[in-house]
Amino acid sequence: MQEAGLPHKTEDELVTEEQKKTLLAYLQKSHGASDSGERKITLKRKSSSTLKAGQGRAGRNVTVEVRRKRTYVKGGEAAAQPDADTPPAVADSSQAEAEAARIREEEAARAKANEDARNAEVERKAEAERKAEEERLKAEEAARQAEQERLAKEATEKSAAKPEAPADPAAAAAELQAKEQAEQKGGKRGKAKEKERRDAPGSRSGGGKGRRELSLKSERRTKRRPSHRQSALHVETQGGEFKPTEFISREVEVGEVNSVADLASRMAIKASEVIKTLMGMGVMATINQTLDQDTATLVVEEMGHKVKVVSDDVLEEKLEASLKIEGDTEPRAPVVTVMGHVDHGKTSLLDYIRHTRVTSGEAGGITQHIGAYSVETKGGQVTFIDTPGHAAFTSMRARGAKVTDIVILVVAADDGVMPQTEEAIQHAKAAEVPIIVAINKCDLESADPDRVTNELAAKDVVPEEWGGDTQFVKVSAITGEGVDRLLEAIVLQSEIMELGAIAEAPGQGVVIESRLDRGRGPVATVLVQNGSLKQGDVIIAGECFGRVRAMLDDTGQPTKSVGPSQPVEVLGLNGTPAAGDDFSVATDERSARELAEFRADKSQERRQATQQAAKLDNMFANMVEGEKRILKLVIKGDVRGSLEAIIQALADLGNDEVGVQVLGSGVGGISESDATMAVTYGAAVFGFNVRADKAAKTLLEKEGIDLRYYSVIYELIDDVRAALSGMLSPEIREEIVGIAEVRDVFRSPRYGAIAGCMVTEGSVHRNKPIRVLRDNVVIYEGELESLRRFKDDVNDVRAGTECGIGVRNYNDVRPGDQIEVFDAKEVMRDPRVGSFVSVNDVKVSKDLSYAEIYVSSLQVNEPAEQEALIKVLNEGPRIEKLIGTAMASVPANDSDEDGISSSDAVQQVKRLYGAQKVGHTGSLDPLATGVLPMCFGEATKFSQYLLASDKKYWTRIKLGVATDTGDADGDVLETRPADHISAVDVEAALPTFRGEIQQVPSMYSALKHNGQPLYKLARQGIEVEREARCISVFSNELAGFSNADGVVEVELEIHCSKGTYIRTIAEELGAQLGVGAHVTALHRRAAGPYTEQDMVEIDELGKLRDEDVSLDKFLRPIASTVGQWPEVVLTDATAFYVRQGQPVQIPHAPTSGWVRLSESSSGKDNLFLGVGEVLDDGRVAPRRLVATQ
Repeated sequence: MQEAGLPHKTEDELVTEEQKKTLLAYLQKSHGASDSGERKITLKRKSSSTLKAGQGRAGRNVTVEVRRKRTYVKGGEAAAQPDADTPPAVADSSQAEAEAARIREEEAARAKANEDARNAEVERKAEAERKAEEERLKAEEAARQAEQERLAKEATEKSAAKPEAPADPAAAAAELQAKEQAEQKGGKRGKAKEKERRDAPGSRSGGGKGRRELSLKSERRTKRRPSHRQSALHVETQGGEFKPTEFISREVEVGEVNSVADLASRMAIKASEVIKTLMGMGVMATINQTLDQDTATLVVEEMGHKVKVVSDDVLEEKLEASLKIEGDTEPRAPVVTVMGHVDHGKTSLLDYIRHTRVTSGEAGGITQHIGAYSVETKGGQVTFIDTPGHAAFTSMRARGAKVTDIVILVVAADDGVMPQTEEAIQHAKAAEVPIIVAINKCDLESADPDRVTNELAAKDVVPEEWGGDTQFVKVSAITGEGVDRLLEAIVLQSEIMELGAIAEAPGQGVVIESRLDRGRGPVATVLVQNGSLKQGDVIIAGECFGRVRAMLDDTGQPTKSVGPSQPVEVLGLNGTPAAGDDFSVATDERSARELAEFRADKSQERRQATQQAAKLDNMFANMVEGEKRILKLVIKGDVRGSLEAIIQALADLGNDEVGVQVLGSGVGGISESDATMAVTYGAAVFGFNVRADKAAKTLLEKEGIDLRYYSVIYELIDDVRAALSGMLSPEIREEIVGIAEVRDVFRSPRYGAIAGCMVTEGSVHRNKPIRVLRDNVVIYEGELESLRRFKDDVNDVRAGTECGIGVRNYNDVRPGDQIEVFDAKEVMRDPRVGSFVSVNDVKVSKDLSYAEIYVSSLQVNEPAEQEALIKVLNEGPRIEKLIGTAMASVPANDSDEDGISSSDAVQQVKRLYGAQKVGHTGSLDPLATGVLPMCFGEATKFSQYLLASDKKYWTRIKLGVATDTGDADGDVLETRPADHISAVDVEAALPTFRGEIQQVPSMYSALKHNGQPLYKLARQGIEVEREARCISVFSNELAGFSNADGVVEVELEIHCSKGTYIRTIAEELGAQLGVGAHVTALHRRAAGPYTEQDMVEIDELGKLRDEDVSLDKFLRPIASTVGQWPEVVLTDATAFYVRQGQPVQIPHAPTSGWVRLSESSSGKDNLFLGVGEVLDDGRVAPRRLVATQ
């Protein structure tokens, strides 16, 4: 204000209106253009008009040309043209004039040195041109006046009435010149008025598309204000000395996302011009549509403007600036990601290291999402990240590789390199992360580590022993072999990398996983990479923000602060961030909210910008895809990572005929709004590890919308793939059923040409379509009119038989032609499932007289359409295969007892109990009946101990007949008389099969060779060498002997260890007796602690279920699975550490072996926790624990 000449000193002084205007004038002048001194501008104009002399037909048109020249002498812009926005009161103020004069003098002084030479030259040229032009104009004016006087005189003489003469052009020019001189003498006020007139909104010189005048000697572009009065003089619009207005090239700012309207505004043009340019580039756009940065850049450059790329990330840059970390770097723990193919033992290996059971907690035994765990090892703390191995989790594996320091690549020794193994290698190399290879399952007999090493070397993963840089470690997740060496390799690699982080700084890291938890709200699993994260910090993660209300470590314990390389669960965010989003601590909640909202808006703009429906090419594609059938889905999941994996996997399904459209997805339970969306659009609803609330379930059931729950991701994908397969149109497949060769041709008055044929292949049918082939080229396609054998009409003729064939509407049949009979059938594109119909179960009756097939339809509500689809399903090969498989699981034996496979038994019991997770404890031969313990839920963690338990069998063996399968269903290999064998002979041979013996497994066993079960190889006629295994037969007693009509049968009671094959014992017994033998019946009497007295039949369970009787009374406690081990009761304090997987010292524990772990309870029985093993130092280490709260 002092610089503007105002007397104010403090902030409390009043400011008058006049002083405000003075200050405004000063600010406008100080920010305006500089004065460039006096300038002379000379403009030339040439105009022509037409003058009509005389009247009637004798009148003549005379063209009058007037040439004018103007010279403007102007001061600098600051002096000559005050700002149009300056109020008149300020311009008249003496104080404002003084200030303006001072500014002009300062500007003139600065510019004088540069302007003197140019002004002198301009003045000299202007003066010379002016004098020359005046001389020329005087001569032309005299000639014109003389011509006008002559013409006027002639017109007066010819006509009595003289027309009104037009305005004298010379006088008009003189008047205009006098007016201009008066304006120049009028001073500053006149010039200010002139500028106001030019800048007025209605003036042509203030904008618009009127004629524009240019002079190469002027730095400003001026425009002429049109006259308000009619004149006979018109300036020519073409030709002359003046050019049209030049195009103004502007510098246009282009952000990451730009709307068409904003882009047009920056270029000072109409939005229609931008839309027209986009159409020329093949893009259909509206005024409100957003364009990405690349497209906007092309549009601006296409329209001739300069592009200035600007960043929209001002808030992001502000946050980044506030997070600059300074301080001392401290060593940090390595972050290790476990990667590999599905079922190669990644989670089991990490489980052994962590001493807890994680795999059993995952549905289907596979990892459904990324888990992060921190583990204390001898070499220090290590953070492990377990990634899924299934093909659907590509993005989650890539995300795991990006946040890790070291990748452990787990490869099964019996399976080798698989597709997800190769993908994991690619992710690790793309992230430039060192790899440590763990060859797992080395304890199996079929393990081949050398083959795995060779396969990995072919993928450029070369071991150190071969001159490479990759450590290879042979491990077993079951026995623990090599795990210590693997941890040492991790520590060694981390020491080489010299990992470090700044602990005393605001926390930064990455979101590993997020989910919506009932009761706790959004929960995010984050990995801190730098700095420290504390309770109460305000964090921003992707599009979400919030204050950390609570933090839980990987063991579920609350914590107040975590440092680098530590995973933690965070509560307090306002939503579930996407897995892989970076998180950081913000300075305050307001800035975090602004940045989160900015990111959300930006994400929304990007989604709108990527919509392709308005593009021309997509428009034509939509026309073509009008018949495409879409499977609409609404999917809800428990965690964000699994949901992303499902959506990505579903996006890869479909083709040009069918496709998947996910209408809605999210984390959390299925709500009524989800159900409303599904009802509105006719979509199926899938829940992955979530359930629908009562309102949603009622609405879906009322509207008949399909609602399905899943806990294993590839089961969901398989069902969707099956539904898409059913949506495909049936394929028309032709099958040639017969070929007949024409030997001779006869004429018939009724049918015309009759071909005498010999059927060479298949059969010729009367009612099927035919083709006539000549030289193997089809010359006619039609149908038969007659088919005769001798003189009799027949329906079909088989190969090797002569017949007469009459072809309808075709008489050009010649000897040597071939008549091909074919059949066209509609077959399903995918033989697994019929259209929209999936098969849930197949039940075969005990007498094999009928089968029950349970199907469900997806998005088919009309009964007529359902019946049509089921009809197609019945006609396809799918049902035949299912029934054949079901029949194979119902063996026939002499005792009329119904055998059932272990898998079938599990499925039936699973349905009866409505259980999600059921597992059996050892494959039961389909030939066998008897005891089969099954484990539900958490009990499946302990099923392996029942697998290793002893078994008791009763078996009946037939002597004298040897089969290839060891039972009555196989092909007979040899038959010998056995009636000379007695019970004494059998008892004498039995001791040979007691104690520890070596047994070679049967080729029809379930053991694997190079990943293939032996029974599959045996069915292909392939026999491989099998190594003998050590088994224990504790007892084998003769329970019965019969010899009736030469058929000798022996009954045995056998008590044996795991892995004993009763069929093999029968075969070896027959071989020792010299007559051969095979098993005709097999019954398991006991499995571990469970006997026939504890058993309940499946049929009885079904009957009780139908009678609404609770089946829970048949369930046994989990502790009964390991009842043979001594029990160790823990105190509350000791049990706390055991639940964390830590070994504890128990004074009264055994000195070695395995024990049952229980916690003392106030109730009648102790609370079973799991099983443990006594270590060499006397501590008890937990090995398998029940998941308890």
